[in-house]
Amino acid sequence: MTYRVSSGAAAVRVALVLIASALPLFGGGCDNPGSSPLAPDKSIPDPIPHGSLPPLGQHEWVPNQLVIRVSSEWTIEEVHERCRTYTLAGIPAERTYLVGCPPGTRILELADYMLHVGYCYAAEPNYLLETPESEQKSLAFYEGSFGHEDYMDQGALSRVGASMAHQISAGKGVLVAVIDTGIDRDHPDLVARIHPAAYDFIDGDGLPDDLPNQLDDDRNNYVDEATGHGTHVAGIVAAVAPGAQIMPLRVLDSDGTGTVFAVAEAIYHADQYGAQIINLSLGLTGGSDAIERAIERAHGDGIVVVSSAGNRGIRDEQHFPARLPEVIAVAATDAADRKADFSNYGSHISVSAPGVGIMSTYWNGGYALWSGTSMSVPFIAGAAALRISIDPRSPGDIQQLIEDTSADLQGDCPDPFAGLMGEGRVDLYSLVVIEPQVHVDLAP
Repeated sequence: MTYRVSSGAAAVRVALVLIASALPLFGGGCDNPGSSPLAPDKSIPDPIPHGSLPPLGQHEWVPNQLVIRVSSEWTIEEVHERCRTYTLAGIPAERTYLVGCPPGTRILELADYMLHVGYCYAAEPNYLLETPESEQKSLAFYEGSFGHEDYMDQGALSRVGASMAHQISAGKGVLVAVIDTGIDRDHPDLVARIHPAAYDFIDGDGLPDDLPNQLDDDRNNYVDEATGHGTHVAGIVAAVAPGAQIMPLRVLDSDGTGTVFAVAEAIYHADQYGAQIINLSLGLTGGSDAIERAIERAHGDGIVVVSSAGNRGIRDEQHFPARLPEVIAVAATDAADRKADFSNYGSHISVSAPGVGIMSTYWNGGYALWSGTSMSVPFIAGAAALRISIDPRSPGDIQQLIEDTSADLQGDCPDPFAGLMGEGRVDLYSLVVIEPQVHVDLAP
């Protein structure tokens, strides 16, 4: 649940302030601890570490945290003074902040109060999200015998026409941000492709290492089930667009869990440091104002944003952020170019891509097979890189070209998923040869 209020006249906000004391739910407001949504204890605790997460499933958001977008009539300091909140992190240019609250605060009521009084344009809990594979407990298959040749010669790349496309474009000079669990920074297939603006939004440093911590953080009886996820996704981008650079941004832990604020931070970071494509192999049911505004800004700045449809195998047109109009929503196909059993589908899907048994780079210098819509997304991110390299265009134009050149899916007649898997399965060669082209970009 995301609470919003549209920006209105200052007089309306003053009126809301004056009538706030008449609202039975909030009494005298945040300054009156006896009747406010805040806990009675006025003491401000030590900040909860940014990135310290409760188990997913036990809490749908981080306790005692809100993500707020402060209205133009107030400063964040004034909000803190009146609501006893404090800043944990912020995106000041967007007036968006992650704030902490005293233990026991009734988070949803406080968010509603902030909106009624007019302190904020939007306020929401710091929701948890995850990779589709973590949600469905889909694990990578790794046995140590896979190698570089298996990775580069796999059938999925052949089906999408990768080798023929690379004779025309390798995506040279295009920067793809992979917002995920980080990356194996020493992997031989990735080490030369990592952009210096890589960042870890969990540990707060420039080393987004994709490593296990040997803990069952989300208490689902699986340990480190998402370790290598970001490396795997980045490896697919590298295979599809071997000339592109990758900006790994770590927002998910080794169990595949993260927060909406960390993802919003990462999207703004990618925008600030020149990413042309953003890969989001993650999501949640519901929504987030912070992420939605970050994506709107990125799209407006000319960035192609691609996200996964989800792995529940159902018609799901609410999976976020794939459902946003600024996002290329990607479903998964199998080796026969049919809908993968696990793939979500719906009228919002733009295009499909291989997602079953995809071979890619893995943590600790290895290679692994993984299935999921997370694996389909980087095929489209890489496809966008191939086209942008030879023909820079708006995100909408790039999406249209990918859709227009996609191959028909196979299915029953009539196909039960007709119109619900996008325009078809991506075809890289058709994408790069369709006119007009600006120049030819050969692989380095």
